[in-house]
Amino acid sequence: MIYVYSRVSSTKQIEGLSLSLQGDQELLNKIALEYKTEISSTVYRDEGKSAFRGKNLESELGTLISDIENGKIVANDIIVMRHLDRLSRLALVNAMTVFTNILSYGVKIYTTMDNREYSQHGKNASISMILATLAFQLSNEESIKKSYLTNTYSVKRVQQFQNGERGDNGASFDIGVGGIPFHCRVDNKTVVKHELHFPVCRELVDFALAGNGISRCRDWLEDTHDIKYTKQGVSGILKSHSLYGKLIVKIQDRDAITMHKEKSNQDMYITNTYNLDSYYPAVCTEAEYYLLQHNRQKSNSNGNRKSYTLLAGKKMLFCGECNSSLSANHTTGKKGAVYYSCINQKCSLTEKIYTVDRIVVDAICQYLLSESSIDDSKINSLEQELLSKSKIYDKNQDLILENPDIFNNNFKIKLSSMKRDIDNIELELEAEQKKILLVSESKLTMEYVKSWGDKKELIVNGDSNYNRDNGEKIAKLVKRINIFSDGLIHILLIDNESIYYYLPDQIKTTGRRMALQLLINVAEDPVYQNMKNNPIFKMTTFTQAEILNKDYRCHIDDIHPDLLKLYSEESTRFTALDKFVNNILDYVAKNDFFLFNKKYLANNHGCSITDKQWQSHKTRAKTMLINKTYVYSVKFITEKGNHTEIPVVGGLFFDLVLPTISRCINAKEIISYSLITE
Repeated sequence: MIYVYSRVSSTKQIEGLSLSLQGDQELLNKIALEYKTEISSTVYRDEGKSAFRGKNLESELGTLISDIENGKIVANDIIVMRHLDRLSRLALVNAMTVFTNILSYGVKIYTTMDNREYSQHGKNASISMILATLAFQLSNEESIKKSYLTNTYSVKRVQQFQNGERGDNGASFDIGVGGIPFHCRVDNKTVVKHELHFPVCRELVDFALAGNGISRCRDWLEDTHDIKYTKQGVSGILKSHSLYGKLIVKIQDRDAITMHKEKSNQDMYITNTYNLDSYYPAVCTEAEYYLLQHNRQKSNSNGNRKSYTLLAGKKMLFCGECNSSLSANHTTGKKGAVYYSCINQKCSLTEKIYTVDRIVVDAICQYLLSESSIDDSKINSLEQELLSKSKIYDKNQDLILENPDIFNNNFKIKLSSMKRDIDNIELELEAEQKKILLVSESKLTMEYVKSWGDKKELIVNGDSNYNRDNGEKIAKLVKRINIFSDGLIHILLIDNESIYYYLPDQIKTTGRRMALQLLINVAEDPVYQNMKNNPIFKMTTFTQAEILNKDYRCHIDDIHPDLLKLYSEESTRFTALDKFVNNILDYVAKNDFFLFNKKYLANNHGCSITDKQWQSHKTRAKTMLINKTYVYSVKFITEKGNHTEIPVVGGLFFDLVLPTISRCINAKEIISYSLITE
């Protein structure tokens, strides 16, 4: 039986029996006829696997050798390849080990470049060993030279990219190592979009984001675009950082290798890893990429893998009721951890992970992107005070040394008091400097987090590893997060700045969580006084004493809707009540008014509200409509002469539609109308 082994070191290399060229099949047929055997349908193909580093041994070549050892490939079977260097470019001793191991099972090797058979037995056995030794030696030397040239070229290209040098077409220069991504091609030594594959790759990402697994993606790729890939190949496309334009490449560090060799007299392969952002044309955003990885990881999870959340396990998340830590309440279901729960079994406090994570990320982003900064005026004041008092103390010490006779008890007490005062100032100064130092040490973290403004979705929806990395950055900026059962969330930053968010009393069964940030002020501040006197903003600002007194507690209906922000999943944004109210508002937009009356609703076929919805939502909907738009109380006389009134949802120019309203309610006379405010 004939088996084909092929290897190409990059996607740019194409050769006979390595990918496919016209004539390969004819050549195999000729060999099969000569040896009176058949051609196996099994092809062992290593693409982009280095024979110089022995990486192909970890891939298809390793599978081939395993099949020989397990008897799938037997004595007198023939392995066909272009040249022996396809097998190995390792150092001679290691290459010959691979070669003789194959021959020791009686398996033959046939190279098409020189039409030569290599075998352990027969008249050509001795010459096979001599020629193999020569071929492997030359291949290794050639690879060393090639490696040096490739390494030098690649480092130069990386430096060009880092210096902002691009081709005339504005694209990055091809570094020359590794493969070119599916959605790209090389044009005039630069990496550009592949005209056919780029839009296909975008469709593939969308298809995968829609929840389709690797098998479906593979089938879709073949059925829709006639592009055949293995599951492993499709998986490689979807997990490559090149999708959002990033290149991560390892390049040999020859200087480090030389230095290590000089010190230890031993060879060691040392590389530098380069992370090059915006190197490739991007198929998707970074947020989409990590959301894709998150979805794929969820679908592949077996429930036993260590899973990280953004905030739990970092000694900063606490229960405001009993002061115990909060942990992620992991489950074996597909959703994984959904709630942060108090570890105290006697305490029942829980809050949705998504909600808390989004609030904390939102708070940090707003804080760092604001004009807020660490106030170092106190340090300057303490330093000046310390300098002045130290000079006085030193002067008094010098006076004692020059005039020891005057050093009595009173002077000693005075000097000791001055020393204690200086020591206290030094302690206070040290505490302030530590605070500044802590922020200074987190400077890089703060700069990183400042870029979170457009990455909130990515951070909140990140996978386990992404949660771990970003959680560590948050832990450098946040001292403590206290979550209270009444909905208050207190975030204490490293500079002792307090940020408060409040989740007012609301129906949790809908899954929706609305919250607002509370502003902390002093009672004497005019801003505080003005906001407290405003019925819309009075529940948004408090003093510290009012926070401790829990004066912020209220129902969600007591807060103007425009001040609330959604802190649960987007799918929870509209409740049944919201949809009910929105239907009314849509109707008003088309018809200028809506009679808030069941009889009118029953006779009006232009409104999509059902009788069941009316009974469920009418009371709370009226309150919401009063807050959102104009609701009037219209007083009128019926045809029978009775005095009554009806609520009507209308617009600013309500008087213009009164005649139409009068006809709808069969009014003998409209007496008056007034705006309902509560």
